Amino acid sequence: MTDASGGQPQRDRGDQFQERMEAFGREAQAAGERLGREAQAAGDRLSRDPELVSAGTWLTRLIGLGFIAVGLWFFGEVSLGLDLPALDWNLLWPALLIVVGGLVLLSAAMRRR
Repeated sequence: MTDASGGQPQRDRGDQFQERMEAFGREAQAAGERLGREAQAAGDRLSRDPELVSAGTWLTRLIGLGFIAVGLWFFGEVSLGLDLPALDWNLLWPALLIVVGGLVLLSAAMRRR
């Protein structure tokens, strides 16, 4: 098949599309590798900051203790049949969000010092 302008054979649209997609794939791979290197460098910098590591460790331990406390509460009520005071979860979860938010702000303030 030839086009009307120069008598050159028309390239198959499928081949053109495939070439464009391959070029896009190469560009996306290069961009992904660049972003990966930048993220790795940022992670290495942050992992060497002792204040950030200690704040993260402290916050992680506190959240873990909270999960253990809630788990023990439910275990005591459901599995052991203990008569624990009833908690109104509609009132408790906003308070938990406030506490977690305060801890995040506190850890950020500690990092700035």
